[in-house]
Amino acid sequence: MELPPEVLQTIKMTDFTAIVTLRADGTPHLVGAWNLLPASEGALILSGERYVETRRNLARDPRCWVLVASREMDTGYRLYGRGEVSARPEDIELVRRYWPRCHFAIRIQVDQVEDLAYWKALAFPRVGPAGPAGLAGPAGSAGATGPTGGTGATGAARPGDPGVPNDPSRGTHD
Repeated sequence: MELPPEVLQTIKMTDFTAIVTLRADGTPHLVGAWNLLPASEGALILSGERYVETRRNLARDPRCWVLVASREMDTGYRLYGRGEVSARPEDIELVRRYWPRCHFAIRIQVDQVEDLAYWKALAFPRVGPAGPAGLAGPAGSAGATGPTGGTGATGAARPGDPGVPNDPSRGTHD
């Protein structure tokens, strides 16, 4: 799938990228990256030089998940796909433009894009260095915000809201 222009722009403007692969025991392996590059055919290329466990995980199970977000653009996306250590000359060449000593390229073929704009409809307070102002505990407790004590757009507390524990039965976005 070709990546939409707004996703490509977010990748270009992203401050940080998170990539998740699966270990042999099925637990997630999370790494951060600053070097995600869009490539042809809706793929993303990453320098794989220091990602030894990620490369090992992808060789066993190609499923991977990527989070890209841009504070400047005030948006983000979850990208679902399949990754591999790439032997394609064009992938190695692309990575070496930025990291000349790189010997490995990881290619992630994106199959699905999820827009994370759902949170824009919620009345979340902006979080500063000291945390969200006025939130002292779970919604409804002293210090919670919102017209009915919650923090969501309707005032009702929702799993995933600051100070509210996630409830797996409600299908949260985490």
